[in-house]
This record gives sequence, structure tokens and C-alpha cells, in this order.
Amino acid sequence: LTSQSTYELFHQLKNSEFELNVEGNYLDKCGEINGSGIYPIYNESYTKVDPWKSLEYLIEQGDLRHEQFQYNEALVFYNRAEKVIKRRIKHEEPIDFYKDKISKLYFYMGTVYKNLSNWNNAGTYYGYCWELAKDLEDKEYYGWVYHGLGEVAFNKGTIIFEDETESANKLYCKAKEIAQEINNLFLIAQVLNSFGYLYTRNKDYVLALECYKESLQICEKLEKYHLLVKNYRDYAHLLLSLGENYEESITYLKKAEKIAESKNLGVELYKIYKNLGVAYDKISQFDKSTDYFNKSIQFAEKFCDKQWKARVFGSLGYLYKKQEKYDLAREQFRQSALLFNEEGLIFDCIIRLRDISHLDIQLKQFDRAHKALNDLYNHLQKQSVITYEDTERLMANVLGDLGAVSELLNDDEMAKFYYQQSLTTKE
Repeated sequence: LTSQSTYELFHQLKNSEFELNVEGNYLDKCGEINGSGIYPIYNESYTKVDPWKSLEYLIEQGDLRHEQFQYNEALVFYNRAEKVIKRRIKHEEPIDFYKDKISKLYFYMGTVYKNLSNWNNAGTYYGYCWELAKDLEDKEYYGWVYHGLGEVAFNKGTIIFEDETESANKLYCKAKEIAQEINNLFLIAQVLNSFGYLYTRNKDYVLALECYKESLQICEKLEKYHLLVKNYRDYAHLLLSLGENYEESITYLKKAEKIAESKNLGVELYKIYKNLGVAYDKISQFDKSTDYFNKSIQFAEKFCDKQWKARVFGSLGYLYKKQEKYDLAREQFRQSALLFNEEGLIFDCIIRLRDISHLDIQLKQFDRAHKALNDLYNHLQKQSVITYEDTERLMANVLGDLGAVSELLNDDEMAKFYYQQSLTTKE
């Protein structure tokens, strides 16, 4: 590795199947490490690599990066640890003694995938962990896994778990019940925060506020700063969603910003910066809003969070549009669409492309807007990624847009046709 100050390198044992070769181009995506190298998985005193020692080392190194919110780097180590496990199983070695370590590995892999918004993999690894926790009769892991599965269900709608359809609410309730039974205050605080977010989405704002406040009190007592900051941020986001108390929202976000900066919680900082950008936009302090959106993009780049960058580019686009800076807005929407497309978020990409067509109308580029909308419509007819309901809704909206643009192009016949098609699609 080029960064020897970060990684202590031991001498290389030749012909060891447990050497950990890391291709540099994988980590280059995060801008952290250049070139390829060997991570040490053994001590100089070893004459033969112990696979279970290498497993412990890999999990430990993954945990270190996980704790520093370096999720992609953590996955490099966790994936290698999983390969060690699979080799041992293939060689029919007894693994019962290491079930607790394997359970921990799968739990953290599920959590990393959750933090990277890879909900399918998150659900898979939480499921593996749940099976091992059941064998180990480990109630604490049970509780954490139920909470993790609840997060997956929240983002996917529902999940199939033990042959039953489970909602986020049901899984959170199971997690809270176990947390209260074993008196795990941190897990209780985590579940309360998740309930707050769930109630916010369901517009049960009074319950959401109660959950955030209770979670905040526990976090302050336990000095769990990451979750404390998240509660401040989520509480402020709720106030923003209510369309009132913008100054109070900024107060909570500034508290969160101060703690996150002092505790080096970069992964929370770029989310706080986006929320501050939204808050200052609401009170028409556009320069401050722009500065915070750009800071959010810079930090999201550092943590390789393309989805977040895409969302912030979208927010910045709407900010410029509000100020009638249409060319700047168009460029932000274009960047957002490109990133959503890279991440396979087709629905979000199409929404952003539609935003671009609306800007083309504002710029009086009617032919360009018409072509873009027509391409969008044809794409929607062919794609199979988005749900049927979302596709139909988008098609109806795009057809309505085509009708409006046709009117601006003085093509009344086509405008009437598109409007009728839009109404038919809505029905």
C-alpha cells in the first residue's frame, strides 16, 4: 500500500491462500488509496497462517473502518472474511466455536449495506445473522437484527421474513420489546428514532416528536453522539416538513453540526449540511443555502455517497430555479440525473430528466423540451425497473407535459392528442 502510515505491513508469507490482495482500482473510487497492495492478516511469529486468526483480523480491520464510516473499505475486509468462512465450511471444518464471530460479521455486513442503501443485501445478511442468533440464543443480536430488518422493510415497503409479510412497524415493535426485556437503552433509543421517522412519513407528527425527544434524552445520558446528532437532524427535518418554525429547525441543526464537527462524524455532517441548505432556502437566505448544499456535496464525495450527491444536486437545482438561474439549475439537474442513472435509480433519474425539460420550457427551448419528453415517454414504455403504478403515473405526467409543449409550439392538434392520452393513462 502507498499509505504505510495508516497500515502496518508485515512481511509476506509466500504461497499462503489467505493472503489478502486488494486491487487498488476498487478503493480508488473513494479516493483513499492508490495502487494495489497486501493487507496483513498474520503476525511475523506465525509459521503457518491460522485461518481463524485471519478471520478475526479481517473482522477487526473491517470494524475499524466501519466505526470511521468508511463503508466501502469496511466491505473489502468483511467480504474477505466471508470467503475465509466459506473455505472452512468447504473443507468441512467445525465452525460452531466461531458462530458468535460469524454472527457479528453478518450483522455488520447487513449494517454496512444498509448504510450504503443496498437494501437487498442488507436484508440478506441480517437474515443470516438472525439464523445464527437463534442458534446462539443471543437476545441482544435478536433485537438488533429485528431493528435492522425493520429499516429494510421501511425502505422496501415490506419484506418476507420467516414466510410472513412483515412491516417496519411490526419489526420495530419486536426490537423494542426485546430491548426493554434486556434493558438495552441504546437499542431502545435507536428504535425510538426509527419510530420517529416512521411516524413522520405517516404524518403522525405528535407521536414522531415524542419518539425523537425520548430518544434524545437517552442519547444524552449515554453520550451516544452519532445517534444524538441523528435525532437532532431528524427532529429538525420534521419541523421543516411541517412548514413552520424554520428558525427553531436551524437551531437544532446548528447543535447537530457543532457536535458532528467536534466528534468528526463526517457521515452525519453532509446530511446536516443538506438540511441546513433546505432551512436557509425556506427563509430566503439563498447564499447560505447554496454554501451548505455545496458543502454537503463535497462531504458526500469524500464518503462515496453518490445517491446523496444526486439528491443534493437536485436540491441545488431547485434553489437556482427559484432564483431564475435556469442554466445553472439545468446543470445541477443534469448532474443529479447522471448519478441516479449510475446508481440504477431509474425512477429518480426520470424525475430529474423531467425537471430538465421543464427548465427548457422556461428557457423557451420548446423543441429541445419536446424531444426530451418524447424520449422520456418512449423510455418509460420500454423499461421494466419501475413499478407499474409509478410508470403509469409518470407516463400520464409526461404526456401532459408534451401537451403543454405542443401548445407552445402552436400544434393544437397534437396538444389535444397528448392531453387525451394523459387523461386515459390516469384512468
